[in-house]
Amino acid sequence: MRARGRHVKPSRLRHISYTAGLSTAVAFPLTALTAPSASAHPVPSAPSPAAAPPAPTATATAGVGLPTLRSGSRGATVADLQRRLGGLTDDGIFGSRTRAAVVSFQSARGLVADGIVGPRTWAALDGRVAARASRSADRVVAAPGSSLGAAAVAEAARHAGKPYRYGATGPSSFDCSGFVQYVYARLGVSLPRTSRAQAAAARPVPRGSEQLGDLIIFRTNGVVSHLGIYAGDGTMWVARRTGTTVTRQRIYTSSYTVGRVG
Repeated sequence: MRARGRHVKPSRLRHISYTAGLSTAVAFPLTALTAPSASAHPVPSAPSPAAAPPAPTATATAGVGLPTLRSGSRGATVADLQRRLGGLTDDGIFGSRTRAAVVSFQSARGLVADGIVGPRTWAALDGRVAARASRSADRVVAAPGSSLGAAAVAEAARHAGKPYRYGATGPSSFDCSGFVQYVYARLGVSLPRTSRAQAAAARPVPRGSEQLGDLIIFRTNGVVSHLGIYAGDGTMWVARRTGTTVTRQRIYTSSYTVGRVG
């Protein structure tokens, strides 16, 4: 090889190649050291957007979100309540008859019978919760015209715990027919005094089609001897015998007939 007309020895050529390669090899790490390292100084990334809260689903707790209704409430939701209860004029006014129907409904399903329609009562109206006691086989659905009976059940419940006393007609104590007479008198319905006369005055209806407020009539040797006020789910409000109080109890025998008042 010649450089500028001069002959270059092979040993000199090898030295030049080695020096150039060394310079190149050294230059790279120097550059790397003078440049900022991405791993040594990470650039903070933009914060991720906050996750949106999950949308409410159709499986939310029954009754949640519906307004609480009570005496004096008005509007379309009251009218809807009245239609669900059945047997009421859906005028959208939460009056005494609506409250009585609510109390009867709550009592029949083991709820607190306070006449206030909150989440649990809405849920029961929607059919999403079972009765506290599993007695659904005899569940009563209020039929048109049954609001008087619902009011009778509500009135009967007001006297729970008052003592039985033979011949008593209230309001502090009752016998069975005195209790029935008093309850219906409070609703403007006049009934005879004795259980036999009350059974004769009531309109017979087939067993199995009981409605709230119907008379549950018992006989001994074919003669009327006792009665109570049907409260739904196979139960009745009754003043039964000496030593007991007005209570809601199961109908204790299948040997009874049914009479309807009004």
